Amino acid sequence: MRYKGGLASGLAFMGSSCVLAGGRQTANEASGATSTNSEVELDKAKSNENRTHSKACPQEKQPEEEILKVPMGAGPYFYISGSNGAGLVSIYCQNRGWQRIYDNRREDYALKWCEIKCQETYYHFKEGEQLLYQIPNNRVLTSKIGLLSCLREQERVMKKIGRSSNSKYIHQPLLLEGKKFDVRSYLLIACTAPNVLFFAQGYVRLTCVNYDAASDDLTFHLTNQHMQKKNSLYSQLKDETVWRMEHFNSYVNEKFRKTSGLPKDWVFTVFTKRMQQIMLQCFLAAKHKLDRKLGYFDLIGCDFLIDENFKVWLLEMNANPALHTDCKVLKDVIPTVVYESLDLVLEIFNKRLKGQSVLPLKTLCHFVLLYHEDAADLGQKQPWKLRTGRFLQPQPGSIGHFGQSPAKVRENSAKKLSCSRKKVALLSRKNRQQTTLTIPHVQLFDRHGKTL
Repeated sequence: MRYKGGLASGLAFMGSSCVLAGGRQTANEASGATSTNSEVELDKAKSNENRTHSKACPQEKQPEEEILKVPMGAGPYFYISGSNGAGLVSIYCQNRGWQRIYDNRREDYALKWCEIKCQETYYHFKEGEQLLYQIPNNRVLTSKIGLLSCLREQERVMKKIGRSSNSKYIHQPLLLEGKKFDVRSYLLIACTAPNVLFFAQGYVRLTCVNYDAASDDLTFHLTNQHMQKKNSLYSQLKDETVWRMEHFNSYVNEKFRKTSGLPKDWVFTVFTKRMQQIMLQCFLAAKHKLDRKLGYFDLIGCDFLIDENFKVWLLEMNANPALHTDCKVLKDVIPTVVYESLDLVLEIFNKRLKGQSVLPLKTLCHFVLLYHEDAADLGQKQPWKLRTGRFLQPQPGSIGHFGQSPAKVRENSAKKLSCSRKKVALLSRKNRQQTTLTIPHVQLFDRHGKTL
């Protein structure tokens, strides 16, 4: 889901409730001048666009000279389509001694990382033998209509629908140095058979200029980089528009802790816990609709907004989140997220192939375990037949792109993170076990504050 001139919907924690909210397109729309039909039409257009992509699959096509490239090793092989995260995934796989292939017609891959979902990709997928990035029908989580539908169904089952008169657009967002911001965090669905979920801290995204609620300029209201790049000041202020979570936490401690009565390290305690609660609630509402095969995995970008009363709002959940490293903070955060995601995916996949318990996890570092579904619940008491699973292990003594072993590469990557980041991401050893988060009731409203 992306902001493309439409109204972004979201969820907000209000005490023990979760409230559906809307984003902003213009000042007139914020006052309710347009109807909910525009949002429905926008999502229908996006849905049609995605269906077209899945059929045509334009980014799956490779130049003939690329297809003719034949790897010089016996495998395992990996295939990458598109540019998002391609460099990082390639480095990771090469450091494990894997060989890259460029022909998307080959079916002997161990890992396939595709930016755009394609029917042919899933048609040839071998469950329990291959790893495939992006769950095919992840739109039940990452589209506004899909997520709303899941939450409505969940609410009907619970038979508890609250009422409120909250507005749609957040008119009084919390500001950092006078600028509007949101927080990008990550939900890793490392396995779907059984479901295993993780949370990872991300970073803070600020606008280039101070917030003006009356402005019709979208760069004042939408904080994602795609929109901020349209501001003439972006190239000059690029590094200032992205903050580390540690910087954000220190800023809140200094500027808001006493005046707003917040506990110390509110960012890494209350706020982090609420992000985790919202992510888990959304997943539990949609999990019965998600396609489930051993080898499917997904990394979802979750964007949150905080208002001046320190209420937490979910803006959207993004499939295939941007993994670019075009500023100082992202050069630190993004590689760690990608490498550790793949570490967890591979460890869990290999354990399932061997019929082993998922926990404990040797590669769990900066991610936090949110949810672990008992494999017995799937009725799969027998281990998967071990055929190509051996190919997913690193080659003994393999040397990576930097002349280092895969273990050394991961060790050096981890050392780049500050002690405070380690302390924050781990939180406590209790978070390494299955979560005991309390799932709040959901309250859904339309853009005019009426209960849906």
